[in-house]
Amino acid sequence: MFDMDAVYREYAVMVYKFLLSLCYEEELAEELTQETFYQAVRSVDRYDGSCKVSTWLCQIAKHLWYREIERRKDELKKDVKPLKKLKRVTRQMIAGTVLFCIVVIGIALGAYETYYGEVVQPNSEDVKITCEKIDPVVRIGLEP
Repeated sequence: MFDMDAVYREYAVMVYKFLLSLCYEEELAEELTQETFYQAVRSVDRYDGSCKVSTWLCQIAKHLWYREIERRKDELKKDVKPLKKLKRVTRQMIAGTVLFCIVVIGIALGAYETYYGEVVQPNSEDVKITCEKIDPVVRIGLEP
């Protein structure tokens, strides 16, 4: 039905840019682009022509991105010790957990720049200002 080599040459850059606009990580966008075309080859017989090829490829890419978000969310759940299991929860513990989540969410959304795979952490003043907007408990937890 398709010459997938020609489809790849025509749409690979577009799919990559689409994914990069979602994840803000070049390496991940490249990986998901390759996976998009792999999935397209596997499911080419289900393409019915009711939409443009570019739309079909972006739909595949979007679903792969959603799957990546779910995978990251599952990893985060494993990494963070649930507060309800702790016998005594302090304001500082809550503040620390909230700060951790803010940084993780910021990384996931591409809010912090990365260089060679290393995340440049926001300075403490940026985090403090962000947290103060969220909740007074966090503000108290940040005080020395």
